Amino acid sequence: MEDNNMNYEEQEQIKPRWVLGKLIIGIISLVLFPIIGLQSCAAGVYNAVAANNEASGSFGFIVGLNLMISGIIAIAARKSVKKAPWIVAAVLLWLNYFYGKVFRGSFSDLVIWGFLSFAIGVFYLFSIPRTKKGYAIVGAISAVYLLIALI
Repeated sequence: MEDNNMNYEEQEQIKPRWVLGKLIIGIISLVLFPIIGLQSCAAGVYNAVAANNEASGSFGFIVGLNLMISGIIAIAARKSVKKAPWIVAAVLLWLNYFYGKVFRGSFSDLVIWGFLSFAIGVFYLFSIPRTKKGYAIVGAISAVYLLIALI
């Protein structure tokens, strides 16, 4: 009888999903931070010299910082079965998408980094180990954000 209970408990255990993919994306996010940071510094200097009242350089640095933070979360929590780190990372990356749409200014690179961040955020959200309740939570969060992004 104990064997049946242990088998049932083993079946109920949730395993992390796509651990290697999370590690690779986390490393890529960390590598992208200095690239985006330097690019944003150059854009910020141009905005200051041109006095065009754009904030794409500043928000570009914030986009890079959010990518770095989400990369650290991805590397540190890649084997975690908890939902919180992945939701936080997805929200940070989706903020990047918002920043790219709103503060792009005369540089289109912020839109590219925002779209890349949105895609990584979707990957993080779908990589969360789920139960039946988890599917509803992930679906609701995705639907709400997609509606906000489309507006």
